[in-house]
Amino acid sequence: MVLAAAGTLFYIGSATPLVHAKNPAPRASRSMSPVSLPMYFEANQGQTDSRVKFLSRGHGYGLFLTADEAVLTLRRPAKVETSPAVSPSASTNDVIRMRLDGANSIAHVSGAELLPGKSNYLIGNDPSKWHRNIPQYGRVNYQSVYPGVDLTYYGSNGQLEYDFRVAPNADARRIALTFDGASAHLDGSDLVLSASNGDVRFQAPYIYQADSKTKAKKKTIAGSFRQLADNKIGFEIGNYDHSRELVIDPALSYFTYLGGSGTESGTKVAIDAALNIYLTGSTNSSTDFPTNIGPAYAGGPTDVFVAKLNPAIPAPQSQLIYATYLGGNGSDDPAGIAVDVGGQPYIAGTTTSSNFPTTTTAFLTTAAGTHGFLTKLDAGGGLTLPTAYSTYLAGNGIDTVTGVAIDTKGDAFVTGTTTSTDSTTGFPSTATGFQITSLATNQFFASKLNTNQNISGNATMLYSTYFGGGSPQDGRVTGGGIAVDNSGNMYITGGTNFLFDPNLTNENPRITNFPILNAQQACLDLIPNSTTCDPGQTALDAFVAKINPNRSGTVGLTYSTYLGGSLDDVGLGVAVDSLANAYVTGETLSPDWTPPTLIGPFQPLAGGNFVNNHDAFIAKIGNPNGTTSTFPMTYFTYLGGGG
Repeated sequence: MVLAAAGTLFYIGSATPLVHAKNPAPRASRSMSPVSLPMYFEANQGQTDSRVKFLSRGHGYGLFLTADEAVLTLRRPAKVETSPAVSPSASTNDVIRMRLDGANSIAHVSGAELLPGKSNYLIGNDPSKWHRNIPQYGRVNYQSVYPGVDLTYYGSNGQLEYDFRVAPNADARRIALTFDGASAHLDGSDLVLSASNGDVRFQAPYIYQADSKTKAKKKTIAGSFRQLADNKIGFEIGNYDHSRELVIDPALSYFTYLGGSGTESGTKVAIDAALNIYLTGSTNSSTDFPTNIGPAYAGGPTDVFVAKLNPAIPAPQSQLIYATYLGGNGSDDPAGIAVDVGGQPYIAGTTTSSNFPTTTTAFLTTAAGTHGFLTKLDAGGGLTLPTAYSTYLAGNGIDTVTGVAIDTKGDAFVTGTTTSTDSTTGFPSTATGFQITSLATNQFFASKLNTNQNISGNATMLYSTYFGGGSPQDGRVTGGGIAVDNSGNMYITGGTNFLFDPNLTNENPRITNFPILNAQQACLDLIPNSTTCDPGQTALDAFVAKINPNRSGTVGLTYSTYLGGSLDDVGLGVAVDSLANAYVTGETLSPDWTPPTLIGPFQPLAGGNFVNNHDAFIAKIGNPNGTTSTFPMTYFTYLGGGG
């Protein structure tokens, strides 16, 4: 059997790193090449139901192999509605069980072709229930499912396959497959399983024997499926040499289940100094063994997955070094990943789990609600002290992490948004922060943490600050990325409609003002730039701010500037080069940015007619090195078309 389109494929594009050579993480890939998560089978070491011997997963499916059956969970993606007023429909699974009728129920099941990769399950905050270093295999063998008949599951070119191998003089007519959870019928030479969410189609089986003279060649044997009874299928086999082994290989495709969103989403990528690739995203590929047949609700919590691959290993060998699943009893979604010089990944994101896995060295070990998290895995993908670290980032509101970066010392820098208010349970701002109190319902934040093993608890929070305005009180905030330069300055970006008025004369303009300083663009939404700000503006502008966490209070802000036009603009990512020039990327609805004239833009005009048409943008903020108080935009371009 071939389970088509089972692999997950990522393309890593070429780019020039925007970080200094002394800071190897994160790095961009240097070549355009496909990297696939290889097909593998995990031995069950407690991560799923005890009836399961081995399990596997791929894009849109899960496979559980027990002693006497194979259980497929096939995902039907949720319908994506074109209108934002209509909620997307829930996705569902079809559970289809394939049982060998009349087979040996105590057939020996074993893994073969041990792979170098390992799986880790860090689910919940009880380390005694974590499962680490689970072996991965390239094949699973069932010996003597019928007299003289073996069954083998394996992966080939990122696809799941299984074969029946019939020994000399054994009776292939004894093989009978019974299906539950779908209606089985023949359609020409194909076998079709009609389930609630779509059809599963088995193409006519490929039946062959090795050539008697040249073992490398295969001699095709005529054959087909045979309907034995309702939902019971066997094989019709033509003349063949019974003195030699026979192989039966049905081919399956479930393309009616694929397309659109799958079980893994939001993949982020980082690369270490050795060019190993680290992927993170969210997954709801559950290890829960289904007890029913037919359709089942497939919603529910997501976990974080982290995969490390070595693309230098040639296919078809496994490039996977480890796959780690991280989460708790809620939804856990990563926003970014960075990797230090020792090959340890840092993952930051948002969780609703009340039992998210944390370490005893954490700044905050418990929380309830929707909050941020920061996790530093050990080099093997686990949470083993003293090298690992994991903590909540939480206040008394909703705290959402949108970006993570690290410096050469391994300190982590995290940014996001928060609705937490000022109290002992508010978002953790330090006394040295630029803005130690919240000014409105929604604010940005930026935090620096020491994840090394020499300190723990509150001491791990080196610096933390709110960053936001007070007018309007219901101002909008959209979190973006964060970067750190060689001097330890942090750069944050996002989108906001908080106002700044440079002409305010009250004693503390920050009570109402969004923090703007030494700005390229001092006023929200005003194009061309003006120093006379209009308090009636309401669209979002992107912004970028440079903060020195080694300086206390308001003097820690080096610059902060709006970036945008008259419509909504949001900064999503930021990088910094060795000269402390900042590069901001994001999306824009504005057709009227005012770009600099120093260097011609790649695309000077917005694409399309700009009726709800988003373009990407790239803007460079220069570092004048004291020659002026303004940090100018030295390059800008749109990136986009008319769609």
